[in-house]
Amino acid sequence: MKKKLSEILDVSLPIYIIINLLYILVGSYMVFNKIILYSIFSYGYIVLLTINILIILILFFKKKYKKNKIDIFLLLIIIFALISTIFAYKPNKALFGEWGRYEGLFVICYYMTIIFITSFLKKEDRKIIVYSILVFGFIQCIYAICQKLNLFNVYTRIEKGWRWATGFTGNRNFFGTLMLSCICYSIGLYIKSKGKIETICLLTLTYIFSVGLLLSKTRSAMIGLVIVMMILFIYAIKKKYLKKYITLFLVLVFSTALMQLLNLTPVIKYVNTAKTEISNTIKGNVDDGYGSGRIEIWKKTIQIVPRYIVHGIGVDNFANIIDGKPIIRENTIVDKAHNEYLQILVTTGIFSLISYLCMHFIAIKEGIKNKEIYYILPIIGYLVQAQFNISIIEVAPIFYIGIGLLINRD
Repeated sequence: MKKKLSEILDVSLPIYIIINLLYILVGSYMVFNKIILYSIFSYGYIVLLTINILIILILFFKKKYKKNKIDIFLLLIIIFALISTIFAYKPNKALFGEWGRYEGLFVICYYMTIIFITSFLKKEDRKIIVYSILVFGFIQCIYAICQKLNLFNVYTRIEKGWRWATGFTGNRNFFGTLMLSCICYSIGLYIKSKGKIETICLLTLTYIFSVGLLLSKTRSAMIGLVIVMMILFIYAIKKKYLKKYITLFLVLVFSTALMQLLNLTPVIKYVNTAKTEISNTIKGNVDDGYGSGRIEIWKKTIQIVPRYIVHGIGVDNFANIIDGKPIIRENTIVDKAHNEYLQILVTTGIFSLISYLCMHFIAIKEGIKNKEIYYILPIIGYLVQAQFNISIIEVAPIFYIGIGLLINRD
């Protein structure tokens, strides 16, 4: 009987992770198309958290738990988030999250528990989750292409006369992060692929995701892809995949050149802007407007960090950072630090940030040990872009599921 229950659990875990992905996909679509409220979508994570806790209890009860160092930091992150909530400027906001963001304590707990559960997947089931993530991204990418090209009358966000490619995320920067994660999975699988049909399919998928990323016009995601390609180049030389790498590189160059010629992405403009900003920064001429105003936000945030260094202002309480008031930039309330590490530091404190960094380090270290490049690249890509972007509940779960895929309980 116990053996049967154990087998049922093994089969159920990958199905449950896929259900989570489906919830995010369908929920994001319904929020974006204004079928349901964003707050209702966020409450779904509380339901999923409850299920996660039940699954974790079953894993312990059935004695399937196997120790891993990362568990210490998952627990510490939850503890420090709880302490931050208790001492938060607005405890209720810390529980459920800022209006329009909803990334409060319950969601943080969901992130940590989904990492824990995903890490118990069998090796053969992990690839199924990766392919599920690729399907998840592909659907949103096709939708985004339709948005940009005004096809099939799909709902599109229009800013200053420009049609935004957002998928179901509602923001081109968030969509860029999603496309970065997906393209990292596809290029990692492509490099390791063996069959001709599989190789062609993965290369085609990579091209489609590159189009989505370029349509998003997200500089942080582009930087993340460049870093990932550098790491992959070293890996390709070491493992003798250089021919495949060159093919991949040419496909990405062709995609970028074509999109630039069609005036669908401003890559050249971004490169020139980056060169100017980097050059001026080296000379000590730093303008607050650099990085689309991120420099100004970071400066003001860093000035306030010492006041909340231990427990932070409160989970998702960034909008109350200046004595209960927000940072204002160009008549707009800033409710995130636009740097995930700085966001963690100022909202939940230094010990929470250290715990997150340790979690990331252990996950990547285990990924390197297990020698599966397609699990590592999406995590590295996300961590790079996170220095310039924010975490949102439509995309972040993909990253945390990815962290879980890196952890080997065997």
